[in-house]
Parts: sequence; C-alpha cells; structure tokens
Amino acid sequence: MLEFLEKLIAGGVFGVLAWKAIDGIETRWPAFGALDSWLKLPAAWAIVCVVGSVPYWAMLLMAYRPAPGDWRTLVEELFVVLFTAFTTSQVAHNVAKTKRQQLATKS
Repeated sequence: MLEFLEKLIAGGVFGVLAWKAIDGIETRWPAFGALDSWLKLPAAWAIVCVVGSVPYWAMLLMAYRPAPGDWRTLVEELFVVLFTAFTTSQVAHNVAKTKRQQLATKS
C-alpha cells in the first residue's frame, strides 16, 4: 500500500483528479464557469490542496511513514506533494483545453 500511495503522489494522479473535479464544477454550475480565470484560480488551488494531499495524509495516518519531526519538515513535504498535484492539474487542464479548441476549429 505504501508503494501505491507513493506512486499516486509521484505520478500526480490526485492533481488530475482535482482538475476533473474543477472541470465538473464548471460544467454543472455555469455561473462558476463564467467567472474570470483569476477568480477561479483560488478555488482551484483550494481543491488541489485538499485532493492532492489525501495520499500524504493517508500515509501518515496509517503509519506507513513517520510523522515529520518538526513543522518545517511537514511544510517541505507538503510543498512537494502539492506542487506535484498542482502541476499535473494544470497540465491536464491545458491538454483538455487544447483538445476542445482543436475540436471547435474542426467543426
């Protein structure tokens, strides 16, 4: 299970899941989708932070990895986890956006 959770973190799977959640929110609530991107960005960051940190907290709660010794170590580890999640969510967003634009120009 530890290897599985580490691969989820390293592969950024939860970042892609966070992007999918944000995409679903935009689809289901047109008012959110109509907002400017700079207004949606804090919501996206919050969703990525919550969803992206799930495997890290799961590893700590299940004692697969020792708890950080001090707050700095915790912040550094969370930074790496959330940076990976945020980067992969942005990549997934841009890939989907590019595909939508290509399909729109073909039609």
